[in-house]
Amino acid sequence: MYHSILNTNQTKLRDIWDLDVNYFNQHLKFLKEKENLIKPEELIDNIPETGVLITFDDGRRDFFETAAPVLMEHEVPFSLFVITNFLGSKDYISMNMLKELSTYKHASIGSHSMNHQRLTECSEEDLSEEIYGSKLFLEDILGKEIKMFSYPYGKFNTKVRDKVEEAGYKLGFTSIFDLNTASQDRLLLNRSEIWDTDDLNIFKQKLNGNWDWFKYRRFL
Repeated sequence: MYHSILNTNQTKLRDIWDLDVNYFNQHLKFLKEKENLIKPEELIDNIPETGVLITFDDGRRDFFETAAPVLMEHEVPFSLFVITNFLGSKDYISMNMLKELSTYKHASIGSHSMNHQRLTECSEEDLSEEIYGSKLFLEDILGKEIKMFSYPYGKFNTKVRDKVEEAGYKLGFTSIFDLNTASQDRLLLNRSEIWDTDDLNIFKQKLNGNWDWFKYRRFL
């Protein structure tokens, strides 16, 4: 799970979620050589024994400007989860950028809610708007079914999970460090967070599951 990719020759890293484009290039080259890169649609019916899915949360402008060209150069499948009410605002992609990205051969678009609220704290009305509303909005502007949802801040509970299912999503993505097995709930898929310090060695460790003990953070 990535967020922002920046060219540090032009822009300083802002926080833990920003990754230098040179590290990103190293990650993709390694993945192309060593891993089975999959598309999200492959997870709906069957989770393969091995495979890596690349996801991006938020839909920041630097994804379009810096990350997408690198992904396309390497012909790597990727999923982008956008916050619909942030489209066109400062630092986020515009609707036209999103429409262009959705036409890419290796791209899949999903929802990251309407306003990036903590869904476990939302009222019933707001919860429906964040989950249903964002799906309908994206389907209207892109003209295709939106099958994926990423939980803002990784926050979910049974009520939120069930609302995502009711809305018609086929896949839901959390922020829990762990692998996904064949029996994994498709609406509670695990992901490994990628941070600004993740050079190729740390990236390999995360791929090997050496950081999966982080899943216990939510119980602390």
